[in-house]
Amino acid sequence: MDHISMMKSKIKFDYWKKTIEDCQASEKTVVAYCKENNVNEKTYYYWLRKIREQLCKDMNYPATAEENKCEFAQIKLHASYQQANPTIKLHVGKVVVEISDGMSQETISYVLNGIRNIC
Repeated sequence: MDHISMMKSKIKFDYWKKTIEDCQASEKTVVAYCKENNVNEKTYYYWLRKIREQLCKDMNYPATAEENKCEFAQIKLHASYQQANPTIKLHVGKVVVEISDGMSQETISYVLNGIRNIC
């Protein structure tokens, strides 16, 4: 895009950004604002979408280690469970849950709810 086209695009973007800000500040409905200011409603919503997309691109989202942090808690089992062969093996993504006969409903619920929260 040449310099003149870029300037035209910037001027048009700034015009619509101001128009949208004026509409929102007017506390009128979009329909009423557009009628009163001779603005095409479809064009208004087109530019609203374009401006929102640009604003989202311009925002800096700091990458934090917390976003994708995954923690696992070790669940201590009674000695009788440690030697048991699993009756059920459940694969959820990279997580494997083995449920053995005699495992309490409370423990099973706790583990499955934990998996649901991270998946």
